[in-house]
Amino acid sequence: MILRFATALEITTDDMLQPSARKPARKPSRRVLRRLELIESLPPTQQTALLRTIDAVLLGVAGRR
Repeated sequence: MILRFATALEITTDDMLQPSARKPARKPSRRVLRRLELIESLPPTQQTALLRTIDAVLLGVAGRR
């Protein structure tokens, strides 16, 4: 029975029986995963250009914090 609960909650049985104080890792959203799949389907040169653009935006956001 505990295995079914753990599977449904997408956690291990150890986590159910011995919960710790640490936060569970966040999963990427479906939107993000779908976009990553689309990026992977692009030709390598377009992937590189797009990833450089994303890196630049993220660097700019990180600099504002």
